[in-house]
Amino acid sequence: LDDNCVCLEQPIQGKDLSTDGTKKEVSPEETDSKTESTVSQVLDQTEKSDPLQQNNNMKRKVDGERHTYLVPLLDAARTCLASASFLGRLVKHRLIEANPQAKTIILNAIIYHTYRNGTWSKAALHRDCSELGNFGVVCSGAGKFDAYSMTEDTFLSMKNCPGCVHSVHLVVFDDELYACGRKAKKDVTSKLFLFRGNAWKKVTEIPGGQLFLLSYNNSILVLNSERKIISSLKPKEMDKFQENFETLPENGKFEYALLYDSKLLVFLAENVEGIEETAVHCLDLLNMNWTKFKNLEGPAKHLISFQDGENHYVIQRNGNAWRLENTKVKLVSFHFIGKLWTSDVVLHGAVHYKDRLTLFGDDPTNYPENTESDLPDFPYSSNFWGQNDTCSNFLPVILAKSCLS
Repeated sequence: LDDNCVCLEQPIQGKDLSTDGTKKEVSPEETDSKTESTVSQVLDQTEKSDPLQQNNNMKRKVDGERHTYLVPLLDAARTCLASASFLGRLVKHRLIEANPQAKTIILNAIIYHTYRNGTWSKAALHRDCSELGNFGVVCSGAGKFDAYSMTEDTFLSMKNCPGCVHSVHLVVFDDELYACGRKAKKDVTSKLFLFRGNAWKKVTEIPGGQLFLLSYNNSILVLNSERKIISSLKPKEMDKFQENFETLPENGKFEYALLYDSKLLVFLAENVEGIEETAVHCLDLLNMNWTKFKNLEGPAKHLISFQDGENHYVIQRNGNAWRLENTKVKLVSFHFIGKLWTSDVVLHGAVHYKDRLTLFGDDPTNYPENTESDLPDFPYSSNFWGQNDTCSNFLPVILAKSCLS
């Protein structure tokens, strides 16, 4: 917990600090055990201070404060940095089960681990003293990868990946970074690499040269815009590659896709009487049926999206900003927020961190000046970065600081 309370953040990459300040190896099991023990001490102290179990005349003020502030303390804790297995045990604790607010906090942390989409809630932001950090990663061309530090407001270099030079797409799965791309433009297959231990390791090859990847449950969805098909890949079980389990909509040029709960939203470029519009198709991944939504005004090319922990947003290159909302019939609607800028810009992605939105695209000289949004439904300041040889999307990921220079 923050400040004067217990910290839930775990030691990183199997390391821990001994009493003399030197590092020692720690197994994942030991790490979970230490975290559980730390939080259990807080819960035990709270349980002992339960006024229902003590004589009111004997209860000390400090005990009452501990009981009163259990939920605020849990809410301030970085619960998403604890392991999923530990959170699963924690949610069954008697005090957590008896307190709906506390239970919701822990369940939200479990959901954060389940979605594995790289988006950070406030409980998933690492401290400055942590060995890990919150970064935005992009492939800047020729297999060169850069990581933007959200705390230092600067770019750092990662290890190069010579196999990812053209049509690179990044995805976060199970808190690890994957890159899919081609070494040469003429290649008809793409290679999937995993960044682990400060090195890129080849995982497999996937048919197709223009691929779009999304993390969903225990799989990575692979959208092939050339063949108009969707495949499924399980990185933990490489023998389970389900090719062409669904087809993409035929009308319009594929530009972008995102996951919203259990729905896959596909964005296509359409020209309606000489005006650029964005066609939106929704695939319900539970029932495997498609629904066509009303077109969005504005272009689909260079469309991006981001999440802030509560809402999902879509931004078009002309500055149109939309918020996704659930409808009564369990579909999705797009609420137009307003225009963030008036010019056309090339965007590759956006990363939300606290109250700041970092956007990355091509030549930053064409971007609007970094400004505070005056839209009531978009309370974020925009920070623009870019370079002309960018060849991938820009997405949030947690990395070890020791892997960057």
